[in-house]
Amino acid sequence: MRKPLEKEIQHLVMDWLFSQGALPIRVNSGAVLADYKGNKRFFRFTSETGCTDILCCFPAKENNPINVAYFVAIEIKRPGGRTSAERRAYQEAFAA
Repeated sequence: MRKPLEKEIQHLVMDWLFSQGALPIRVNSGAVLADYKGNKRFFRFTSETGCTDILCCFPAKENNPINVAYFVAIEIKRPGGRTSAERRAYQEAFAA
């Protein structure tokens, strides 16, 4: 049996979060080098290094005695996937 791709796991997690009444937002991370009007430009997809894959808000519920919403940041990892030490350090700093 093949290991699922990270994007497949993300889709499952997003679907589950929606089913629980949460508002998940998928954060594209990474960068691309592109040509624009003859000039090379470097574009980052997010300004926060180490940002998690999904940012999510669970709304407050009426039966919750303190009536608060919850914010959750979720980093998805593929089973057996590898992350560089530098990237892991940025992700841990973001989580902290």
